[in-house]
Amino acid sequence: MRKRIFSLSLAAAMVFLSLAGCSQTGQEAAQAPVQDSTQASTQAETEAPSAPAETAGPDTNYTYADTIAWDGQYDVVVVGFGGAGAVASATAADEGARVLLVEKAPEGHEGGNTRVCGQMFAYGAEDEEGTYEYYQALAGGHSIPEELLRVYTKNVAHMYDVMEELTGIPKSEYFDWTGSILGSMSPEYPEFPNAEKISLNALHEGFSDGFLWQTLRGLVTDRSDKIDVWFESPATHLIQDPQTKTILGVQVERDGNVLNIRADNGVILATGGFEMTRRWWRTIWDFPIMLSAEDFTTQVTACVWPRRWEPTYGIWKPTKESAVWPELLFPFRMSTLQVLPPLPETAALSL
Repeated sequence: MRKRIFSLSLAAAMVFLSLAGCSQTGQEAAQAPVQDSTQASTQAETEAPSAPAETAGPDTNYTYADTIAWDGQYDVVVVGFGGAGAVASATAADEGARVLLVEKAPEGHEGGNTRVCGQMFAYGAEDEEGTYEYYQALAGGHSIPEELLRVYTKNVAHMYDVMEELTGIPKSEYFDWTGSILGSMSPEYPEFPNAEKISLNALHEGFSDGFLWQTLRGLVTDRSDKIDVWFESPATHLIQDPQTKTILGVQVERDGNVLNIRADNGVILATGGFEMTRRWWRTIWDFPIMLSAEDFTTQVTACVWPRRWEPTYGIWKPTKESAVWPELLFPFRMSTLQVLPPLPETAALSL
């Protein structure tokens, strides 16, 4: 089961192309319905809970996990409700697992990059070796474990079959954007080996319409009897056995409480990249300000355009009542986007 979950969730995590950007305890907490709770930013780190329960007697089978005061227990815990998290949760549920999916965003704002991307996926034309060679070149000399890259590129090569099995949408309905204004962006590096095998595709003849995200989100909502979803519940630390290094579970902030959730078969991190963590922006990009999808409205209003914005699935556009320009449909209609002067240092975010 672990291999299957890893294979599908890895594929989903990597191929969606961004074209924009409880106070209960025990089993009561494990079965808690989705409710609003306090949101906090998070960076998953390996750390044991600071307040373990009292140790037991001289039982030779006693383990570090027995010292933890667990507030809930699941077969699998998935961190991050985007495309990868949705696929991992659904796959685990289909294998018989009881799943907890935790997400730091409020309900209705989940989705990560998958929600705001162009709703397309990469496809390697059934050529496993060719896809492997292309992505090996794409690594730019960085060392990628071969086994990991093989799993990834095998799924990219057969993504039509993967998507059909996953979504139930016949692959005869998929649309290849090769040769169009969209297809010209793929492959990104036509000089790489087997680049002609890599193409942009969609589940239907559409783009930037939220169709892919809504389809993947439905994989979770359709399995609500097997998948519990906690919004505004960021994971803050992994719980690890200090001796065996086994990941036993995860700490989750929910309704102002820190809960220790046991994961019998593992924790899957599907939290996206560093672009969703403000404190990494300046470190990695060395930019004075960067915008993430979840902060787009507040940051744009405060730092760039003094106008009200509203999110839509797959695109961001200003409201008609307050639009600076007639419309902004990224990455097309770029002629409507004025070039603004550099922001003063006082307007930059404090990261």
